[in-house]
Amino acid sequence: MSKSFSDFCREEKVKPDQEENLQNTYDELKDMNYDELTEKLYNEVKKQKDKGAFNFVELQENVERLKPFISQETYNNMINMLEKIK
Repeated sequence: MSKSFSDFCREEKVKPDQEENLQNTYDELKDMNYDELTEKLYNEVKKQKDKGAFNFVELQENVERLKPFISQETYNNMINMLEKIK
């Protein structure tokens, strides 16, 4: 079973100002469909790569940290996306 957002914030020791930022990002993205989210991800990756700021290992680590808080299907989708943007 997935853990809650508050569990995630507590376990990851998220600071209150960061928690608000995470919540705002979640609220912005939660109603997007798969295609919209994928496009947003690829655009962000492109921006980061163009700036030389893309860190694939850090992204992988973040996905692994999210694993207890998301469904297996979501996790698998994220891993598949990671392989595409590598």
